[in-house]
Amino acid sequence: MNPPSHIPGQVPSRGAPALGLSLWALRHTMESLSEQIYTWINQQNIKSVEIAGFFDKSADDLLWPLERWQMSVIGVHGPSLTRRRDAEFHTRWAQEYTARFKTATLGIESSPVAFHGSISSAERESYYKSLVETVWKVASNLNASKKRVAYHCFPHDFELVGGKPLIAHLFASGAPKNLGLQLDTYWLTQAAVDPRVVVDFPVFSVHLNERDDQGRCCK
Repeated sequence: MNPPSHIPGQVPSRGAPALGLSLWALRHTMESLSEQIYTWINQQNIKSVEIAGFFDKSADDLLWPLERWQMSVIGVHGPSLTRRRDAEFHTRWAQEYTARFKTATLGIESSPVAFHGSISSAERESYYKSLVETVWKVASNLNASKKRVAYHCFPHDFELVGGKPLIAHLFASGAPKNLGLQLDTYWLTQAAVDPRVVVDFPVFSVHLNERDDQGRCCK
């Protein structure tokens, strides 16, 4: 009998991943020196970037340097999930900006602020499930255009409610096939997440996020 290609709890081999630079890592400099930053990125022979935040600039301001240096966009992060933004809002945003930046991946996240304070576990789970419904609808809406949704994780996503992390709701039965995770090494460390918690979920990308003990981005 041939062994299974993937044993639960073990990471399957997928070959060498594509590497890119998240412009969010350079956000403080991007606000005033974006053209110089693009020049520096090109000098490092980096040809793929992720857009996460527009740095008080228009999409056109970010596009022309990308075209000049022939850089591709591996993903664009949309506005955070909140109670006030429905699936139609996120779908429209995704359709516009994935097309403008010529990328097939929408990054999305839920704001950690909504999970601060003295709300009960039941309230947290109920609110999280409502966010999951929105994410599922967005992913389903984008599936026809062969776009995928990468959910960026924060510590609140791994809060245990009823013996399982909230994030497990994202991949419950019936979850869209074009939905996966964007793991972040810093926030996984902050949340003290055991890798076995997420190893069986689809992972689209990993943020190699390096910060000091105070949470400040390393320079």
